[in-house]
Amino acid sequence: MKTAIISDTHFGDSKSRLTKNDKFDSSGSYSKLRSEILNYTGNKPVEYFILNGDIMDFSINSFHESIEIARPFFQQLKKDNLAKHIVYIPGNHDKQIWDAVQWDTNVIGNLTKYKDPTPFRCIQPGIIDLSAKKDLFLPDVTQDKEEKYGDFFLKGLFKSKNDFIPISVVYPNLYLKRSSDTIIITHGHMMEPAWVLSSELLIGVANIPNKIKLKDLEEWNVPLTSMICTGIGQAGPVSQLLYQIALESYQKNTKTLKQVLDKVLPRVDELIKLKWYLEGFDNLALEALRKEALSVASEVEETRGDKNFLKNDESIKRFLTFFNATVEEMKKLKLNRPTKILFGHSHIPINAESPYDLNPIIPDLDFYNTGGWLTGKAELFFIDDNDINSTSI
Repeated sequence: MKTAIISDTHFGDSKSRLTKNDKFDSSGSYSKLRSEILNYTGNKPVEYFILNGDIMDFSINSFHESIEIARPFFQQLKKDNLAKHIVYIPGNHDKQIWDAVQWDTNVIGNLTKYKDPTPFRCIQPGIIDLSAKKDLFLPDVTQDKEEKYGDFFLKGLFKSKNDFIPISVVYPNLYLKRSSDTIIITHGHMMEPAWVLSSELLIGVANIPNKIKLKDLEEWNVPLTSMICTGIGQAGPVSQLLYQIALESYQKNTKTLKQVLDKVLPRVDELIKLKWYLEGFDNLALEALRKEALSVASEVEETRGDKNFLKNDESIKRFLTFFNATVEEMKKLKLNRPTKILFGHSHIPINAESPYDLNPIIPDLDFYNTGGWLTGKAELFFIDDNDINSTSI
């Protein structure tokens, strides 16, 4: 049983190498992707094509535009017969896919059947047993004759209900079970502070538990991540403004942010109603806020392209939280402790020949990375029961 894995195509971002003038381009990078997959399989489809997050970019573009750009890619996969089944693991730029699945299965699907909504699961593991050549298994998901895996709204990315590749969504982890080990496939955004900030700040506060489970890493951070992830891309001109500020901050430029603060802070001052003898304090506070915002923006370091991602103490600590929570989930699923983890997110490829490790912090755990399809190199991984290899595209 053969699998192929990529991530970070970022359909919706004009810099994606799979597009040209914001249109999907079936030549160039995609042509090489197709050739590598068919060479690997002997002109047959892989059993599973795993899309490891940030496939569509809803954080800088609207749902409509990002999906419109991505749809031809999925249709081309079908036309070229590259995969029998697609497993989609949402990342931070397309997590709304996972949110939509939860709404569809727990709220919309039940209400349309005159049933009460059910609680969100927050996470959904997936298991592919490569050693026994078993199909994808989604724990606690009922599969009946009418609703097979992959037979839901995402098939709308294809041309018709009779001409599609089944797409199953798991979040945040997919487990590849092999004869010799288990491999974790995850996007990797839960290793970055922006996506786990709430759980780090609130753990042990009031009635918040002291121990973080994998579900908690998603559930506790929903208010913040929903806003800074997909919510930002749906605000029209406000989205463009925030995107411009972010781009400039990565270049140590605060020009647009200064213009915004100069306009916004006086309006905030007007909204603050204090006693006359305290009026000066709000001015001092707002000015301090202005200086701090500019200082923080000028020091922003982007994870994307960061070669030291997961190498500093804070990143390692954050990864350990994620990893320990994942191991606990794996125990419940009766999976062996993992020996390899494949992620994306940072856009820095780590190929199959030269894995990174965290010895002696976590012995016997190899890290791989699928890179990205923007300005850098992407790494296409192939994994079966006996081997793991990759090629740069």
